[in-house]
Amino acid sequence: MKKEKTRGQGRSPIAEKVAPARRQLDDCELQDLISRRAYELYQERGCEDGHECEDWLLAESEILREIEDSLAEPMKALPPSCSGSAEAKISRA
Repeated sequence: MKKEKTRGQGRSPIAEKVAPARRQLDDCELQDLISRRAYELYQERGCEDGHECEDWLLAESEILREIEDSLAEPMKALPPSCSGSAEAKISRA
């Protein structure tokens, strides 16, 4: 029996949530993602109190970076000629 590849295999959960629809997250969804990641950081630290702001800010930066990266993926896949001038695009047509 063949193994089927799952869509987005190897991607982060954040990229999975954003990339398929290429849509904007609403404020509640974004806050939920940050909150979950901040809690993961708290657990990784051994549930040590007193680092709530650090955990939140780190989680926020990670989530926003992953969202930005997932939205930029299609642009990285374009050949360099696609970002050229309008004349170059017309001449190829």
